[in-house]
Amino acid sequence: MSPGLSYVLEKYLWECDGNSGAYANSPDSSSSKANVAFLSEEVFLLLQSVVMAAQVKDVSALRQLEDYLAPLLETRPRTLLRKLVKNMQDKTPDTS
Repeated sequence: MSPGLSYVLEKYLWECDGNSGAYANSPDSSSSKANVAFLSEEVFLLLQSVVMAAQVKDVSALRQLEDYLAPLLETRPRTLLRKLVKNMQDKTPDTS
């Protein structure tokens, strides 16, 4: 895992409550990790980070997350991810 991705994941990671397996900072702290058993931990963390990065409009983090997440997704979710990133890029003024 690249240092850049590690930084993005750390930045947008909900803390896990060790006792219940629930995510302490998640919108629904009573939800259990078992509810997402159909996702690998890697995909779950990447998706979680995508949601949080989109909420704060961090386009650079979204682009980086897209690079790692897209190959792990099937066609429809991958297309939605690409549309999300493109939409966020189009709405954000270029500061370079």
